[in-house]
Amino acid sequence: MGLKAKFESMFPRVASLYRTLRDEIKSWSQGHEMTPMGFLFSGDRSMQQGFFEPVETRAFTGLLNRVEVVLNVGANVGYYVCIALKHKKKVVAFEPLSSNYKKLLSNVYLNNYQKDFVLYPVALSDGSSSIVKMFGAGTGASTLSGWANNSLFQNQLVSCSSLDEVLGQKLKGQRVLILIDVEGAEFPVLDGANVLMTSEPKPIWMVEVVIREHHPDLENRILNATNIFERFWEAGYVARKSSDVSQVVSREVFQRILSGEDPEERNYIFVSGDVCL
Repeated sequence: MGLKAKFESMFPRVASLYRTLRDEIKSWSQGHEMTPMGFLFSGDRSMQQGFFEPVETRAFTGLLNRVEVVLNVGANVGYYVCIALKHKKKVVAFEPLSSNYKKLLSNVYLNNYQKDFVLYPVALSDGSSSIVKMFGAGTGASTLSGWANNSLFQNQLVSCSSLDEVLGQKLKGQRVLILIDVEGAEFPVLDGANVLMTSEPKPIWMVEVVIREHHPDLENRILNATNIFERFWEAGYVARKSSDVSQVVSREVFQRILSGEDPEERNYIFVSGDVCL
């Protein structure tokens, strides 16, 4: 056991407090800058300079003209939130970590976007628990223990709910884009989103599905990805690649991705079977 791990095991609360203070100082030491997308933003330099997740950003922006409302589950400090608000979409965001949602609120407020914005400072899951632990910090924080080698000693309790409980029928009849990036906990979020999953018109979903990286349990990574895709297929959705929305991910293609024959994407788009992108 290394010195760092030894210290964490002997003084877990001190180690957790140190990390929290370090992350808070780092977060608030970053000033707001004008991004190439045309809004002020404080956050990761790649976000400020417009080259954060270029494939996903391009796909997300391309879908905005099809919807009225954007749900951002795992909004972090508001990169995709601000993009959607810049495009004059109504945005509902979910972000449980206080260091993240404080920065998110600041990013929205300084751009005067608050009129079309609602934030729920909660984690989302299947609704089975009202309080969960979040491990890690920043863009890699997760409710999944061991995700991306996050230290078990860096954790905090956060409020938890489900999309069904929070929103219910509030978005009935509206055209919705749902972005889910919750670091390995995507399927429980879907498990608690039955109302939106079966609503009409069907929402467009953009979901991070990491297959080969970060998972603490290599066996469950295949099951997790399979559960996500099967849930959408059973509900009448078609899966597409975020790098090229014209490419359909059939069951055969999905199996090739799982086996490593085809390259995996970080995010996949799920749309109603009668929608052409």
